[in-house]
Amino acid sequence: MAALKKPVKKKDNTKPGTVLIVFLVIFVLASISLGVLAWFGYREQDDLRKAAESARSSEKTMKINRDYRVALVYLLGSATGYEKLPDGDRTFAENELDEIFKEGGKYKSDDSVAFAKAVEEMKKDLGWDGKKFATSYSARLKQALDDLKKAEEKFAAADEKRKEWENKYNSYVNTIVEFDKARSAAIAKGNAAALAKA
Repeated sequence: MAALKKPVKKKDNTKPGTVLIVFLVIFVLASISLGVLAWFGYREQDDLRKAAESARSSEKTMKINRDYRVALVYLLGSATGYEKLPDGDRTFAENELDEIFKEGGKYKSDDSVAFAKAVEEMKKDLGWDGKKFATSYSARLKQALDDLKKAEEKFAAADEKRKEWENKYNSYVNTIVEFDKARSAAIAKGNAAALAKA
């Protein structure tokens, strides 16, 4: 008898192989992982895009606020007489003065209405030539101090004259008092002599 041959089993092509199943599972897991990573990545990109847009908007707002404050400093410096702005800022401020108080202009601030009222009062008080004040409070103070010094000098001179005339007056009064005493003594002597003869 011959050795029995075992029948060779044919592979069933309808069932997937183990390797194929492993690769399929890995592919599905990799696809899900990459999808989740992409979703988080794009979500962060959107957040970063929004943050960048917010930063640009904030920077623009900060620049407008800085420009507004530079113009206010220029105005207050001009009003007080202490203009210490760099030339570039001074030129910018002079050119932006019309825009600062324009209703609906680009410079909107919580204090713009109150500051506009204060500047209008300063314009009336100091005079305004369209770009700066005609005079300043420090110039007016210096003028007032100079006037005060001149007035004090005039007062001192007038006081000296008053003292001089007061001394002359007192001398004249003393002369009259001495004359009156001498006259009264002469009358009394004359009366006594007349009474003695009588």
